Amino acid sequence: MFITVDDAKVQIPFPIAAQGEHYWSSVQMQLHNAWFLVGYEICTDEPDHRMRATVFVTSPKDVAAIGTAVKITQIALVTPSWMNQSDGWQMDSLKEMWLGSEQHAKGGGHATVCVTESGTRHVISALDTPEEELVSLRRVF
Repeated sequence: MFITVDDAKVQIPFPIAAQGEHYWSSVQMQLHNAWFLVGYEICTDEPDHRMRATVFVTSPKDVAAIGTAVKITQIALVTPSWMNQSDGWQMDSLKEMWLGSEQHAKGGGHATVCVTESGTRHVISALDTPEEELVSLRRVF
């Protein structure tokens, strides 16, 4: 989850900022969990005109939901040091993203397998379920 603070709010006038939109010069993240940068295109009524946007999301399910509404052009996985075995945060472009179920989870837990362009595989699981124990994997990117 991202945190915003009032001191980082930037006033952008209408019509640049649409009704209900707020702009921030920075956001914070308290939890050291993986998150995603998702780039996408929105096709307009004009054939040669596409709008591009980027969104930051913390949930793999939100990434999958974005892909049902627009054309995803890029997904990058941003991992904390404990997950990427380095001294800090790293961002890697994803080649594949899979959603699966944790067969031993009560109430139907879910996990995500992220495969980077370099071939590194990251499993995002609240129960630390290994990839080989996930079932019903379906590719979402």
